[in-house]
Amino acid sequence: MHVKLFTSNVLSLHDGIAELFVDDGVGKLGSSLAVGKSDMTVLPKHGWVSNATAEVSWRHVNVTSTDAARFLLELGRHSDFLGVKIDIEGFEYDLLEHAYARGALCHNVKVLVIEWHEQMLADRRRAGDSNRLSRLLEDAACNVTTLSWV
Repeated sequence: MHVKLFTSNVLSLHDGIAELFVDDGVGKLGSSLAVGKSDMTVLPKHGWVSNATAEVSWRHVNVTSTDAARFLLELGRHSDFLGVKIDIEGFEYDLLEHAYARGALCHNVKVLVIEWHEQMLADRRRAGDSNRLSRLLEDAACNVTTLSWV
């Protein structure tokens, strides 16, 4: 079995340059392309508390981006088995919808392991999207096995 890791740029909705939000603060929650990701802090008596969005309080860095749909389609052409792990701090919703709409997931990706960040998004309209997207991908018409990563 051959495994290849790609770490030199981010997967996004397009090729080119993307704005990455980097948490250098106390919470150090990682980095995200999601504009609406909440900047969260853990308080002893209150648990997770949102201060602002990553767009407002995190450092902005321009990074090279690769269109996720194009990338996955290209990988699928050269692989018998394509497994993907996604932990992208709230951007998973936009990225998966983009890749699905362009035919890059169904009958291409066999296993998709996803850490969902629904609770960390300022946009509450996303509530339930993890279940909706999982059902869509696991449907026989698409045939992707999804696993939630906690």
